[in-house]
Amino acid sequence: MDLSESILQFVAPQAFPLPRKVFAAVLKHNNILPGSRVLDVGCPSSSLTERLQQLGVDAVGWHAVAPNRGDTETIVTQPTFPDYGNERAFDAIIIREHSEYNESLSSLECQLLTAQLMASLRPTGSLSFIQECPATLANSHQDVCWEKLFSSFPGSLISEHISVNSLWSNKRQAFELRQFRIPAEQIEAAEWNRIATSALVHNTTCCDWAARKEVTRRAA
Repeated sequence: MDLSESILQFVAPQAFPLPRKVFAAVLKHNNILPGSRVLDVGCPSSSLTERLQQLGVDAVGWHAVAPNRGDTETIVTQPTFPDYGNERAFDAIIIREHSEYNESLSSLECQLLTAQLMASLRPTGSLSFIQECPATLANSHQDVCWEKLFSSFPGSLISEHISVNSLWSNKRQAFELRQFRIPAEQIEAAEWNRIATSALVHNTTCCDWAARKEVTRRAA
């Protein structure tokens, strides 16, 4: 039995913030073990943070609030998440919900946020995105959107689709897991930001879904 699955035997199924199969895949793909340093971004009620801590993971949670999209200067000069005392503090950062990733993934704001998260990873660390697939795939980002987001950054992107039975109904649940692992060589925060600001995708939305959301946001 894989270690990521065996350590989950110590947690009651009803206590999971995610289906067991999905949680095990997140641990395995990000090489999260007892003692690993993990940032949990946007998990409701900090439930994922608590479960990670129960497994001996050094986990902290951050419920993110996106900056004002109209104020680019604020985005560039102010950190969008707290200072944890070490620029490269984490082995993995898990993102379940952040408003910036519910907009166009090719925007400058999203590129800069991603650069800041990467600067908080230790070499070979990973960003891990967990997305529950909606009933209509047209109402979410597609693989090409994520490929466009990471196309300018050094590292490797791996995607996995997982389908499980719901604990609360007879329906099936589908999840997309996307992990981006940064290189082993050290890259300074300033370089991550330079890559983000020089990306060639800023003037286009990543998909029709993001474009519709942009129109709705501007009309509000």
